[in-house]
Amino acid sequence: MKNLKMAKIINVASTALAAHEIGRRDFCVCIASVDCSHKYNLVVLCDNIQNNSLNKTKFWALSCQKNSNGDKMLIILWLENKVGVFYCVLKIFLDYNINLLRIASRLAKTQLGIYIF
Repeated sequence: MKNLKMAKIINVASTALAAHEIGRRDFCVCIASVDCSHKYNLVVLCDNIQNNSLNKTKFWALSCQKNSNGDKMLIILWLENKVGVFYCVLKIFLDYNINLLRIASRLAKTQLGIYIF
């Protein structure tokens, strides 16, 4: 945001939704994939804007059906440092009867005392 000091930030559910909304408005920008620019006929103003070259985004399709091939999935969460947030995430797994085999935490390497799970 250092280059867009006057910008108003509008939170949306996904980058694809942001790109869709931008396509219907004037004088707006969003951060999204190149695929979104093609789908919604948007102009790419700048690419490779991440501040960490190790950043990667992955998407998973979740199902209520039991996995028959034994594959496991790693999910990394960066949670707000607030009482009860971790419990709320764990409760979602309980509510949907999802088995957790392991929970680990490590330093986020952004600020002392901030962890990812």
